[in-house]
Amino acid sequence: MSMAEPRKTIRPDSKGRNILEPEVEVPGAEAWLWQNPSAIKSVQQGLKDSFEGKLLNPGSFVANTKGE
Repeated sequence: MSMAEPRKTIRPDSKGRNILEPEVEVPGAEAWLWQNPSAIKSVQQGLKDSFEGKLLNPGSFVANTKGE
């Protein structure tokens, strides 16, 4: 299986050179996250905390379900 070459955007830099930047597609349902600096910062902090083992174990959620 081959990977398609990503699309690129051309933009000039401060020295007048043309820079090719790969574009990344984001599903519409997830775009809000990348457009919300507060939300993405919160997610990034949560990932950092998880990596560092700083998360608390909330216990089982089974008691909060209604036989689902």
